[in-house]
Amino acid sequence: EAVKKVENNLKETGWTELLDKTRLIGPSLHAFISRALAHFAYEVAPWLVEDEHRSRLIYAGGDDLLVMAPVENVFDLARALQKHFASPFLRGDRNGGFRPLPQEDGPETRRIVPMLGKHASISASIVIAHHKQPLQPLLAHGRYLLNEIAKRRLERNAVVISRFTRSGEKLLFGGK
Repeated sequence: EAVKKVENNLKETGWTELLDKTRLIGPSLHAFISRALAHFAYEVAPWLVEDEHRSRLIYAGGDDLLVMAPVENVFDLARALQKHFASPFLRGDRNGGFRPLPQEDGPETRRIVPMLGKHASISASIVIAHHKQPLQPLLAHGRYLLNEIAKRRLERNAVVISRFTRSGEKLLFGGK
């Protein structure tokens, strides 16, 4: 009965329309998001990339990452990065690792780290190339794939994969 009265009162006063509107981010929410992105960039991503997937983290800043990985690790790594990024919280262990809550079996818990939750997503470009390929064109190609295809054409929360040989791109596909 009380719930019905509250719902009717919200409709009569116009509060339902107000509650459905997009709200500006306040200082506390902005601070929380910044903190979660910092944890991801400076603790979670280096652990996932270097320790768990034998790859190299070149750059990490907020939600931007540049990684060099062996082709056999790249898809598992991308999946793990998305899973950890979109977890509401991660539980850190004493060995420096992080597991999404609820915690899987592992070493004793050290602390709980906030992440961005189930609505957070990562757009990514994966460029597969020969190790002797010049890096500058690969970086430019990866930026183009990320910004123009994954974010604009596929409207975010997407991955684009390209196989790049010395004679140019040979294969390109992407999806959600």
